[in-house]
Formats: sequence, structure tokens, C-alpha cells
Amino acid sequence: MKIINFVILLALVACVRASTFRNAEWCIGDVARKIISRCAAAHGTNDDDLQQYLQLKPAASDPAKCFRGCLFQECQLFKEDHTFSSDLARRTAFITSYGNWEVYKVMEQNANYCIQHIKTGENTCDSAEEFLQCYVNHSPIPISLQALFQ
Repeated sequence: MKIINFVILLALVACVRASTFRNAEWCIGDVARKIISRCAAAHGTNDDDLQQYLQLKPAASDPAKCFRGCLFQECQLFKEDHTFSSDLARRTAFITSYGNWEVYKVMEQNANYCIQHIKTGENTCDSAEEFLQCYVNHSPIPISLQALFQ
């Protein structure tokens, strides 16, 4: 009986760890909440800035843009040289498709379009903002960041 309980405990620990790694890889759930809090504090953003981000509206100020740039950096959507990471399209499509494969394919194409049309550089604040606005404006379907908190 002790062995069975031990095996069940190990399985539960493995599931929790896998869930944590999944959230870290995709920058969703508790991981996203912590990153949002850190970036908001670092850039002095307020509740209005956060609501504009969650509604995917354009940033109203430079601190709001840099908050978004911080999110991209913390979620490893930028490489060290401040260019977009190679899996930006995949990660962005995952967050905005809610696991719907048909939507995922459309959103990945949308993200790739934006990646090809935006020049990145030293200013990650502007690059993140330009990507987000391109992603929203060129999307053939409505976009939500609801998956960030699931």
C-alpha cells in the first residue's frame, strides 16, 4: 500500500511540474500573472495601461509601451540582440487560439506576416507595440488574451 501511495505521489508531483513548465514555456497562467506584475511595477504602469493591453488597444504612453516590451522580454519573445525570437509566431498563436487548431494556424500566419513587416532594433518598447498592433489589425478573427490567465 505504501508503494502505491508513493507512486501516486510521484505522479502528482510530475503533473504539477509539467504544468508549471508548460505555463513557463508559453508564458500563461501564474507565470504570466507574475511577469505582468513585475513589468507593471518596473515601468510604472497603472490599471488603465493593463486594461488597454488586455483589450489589445494601442498603448497610451511610453511607459505602457515599455511595459509591453518588458512582457515580450520576460516571456522570451525577443532574442538577446532585441530581434524577435524564432518561436514568436508559435507562442503568440498558442496564446490567442485557445487550443483550437484551425484558429492556431490562422493566428500563426498572422504573426508571421507581422514578423516579416516589422523591423526590430534596440527599442524593444516600440517593437513589441508595433508587433501587437500589426497582429490585432491584420487578424482575420477577433483576438483575446484570455488564455494568459487560464
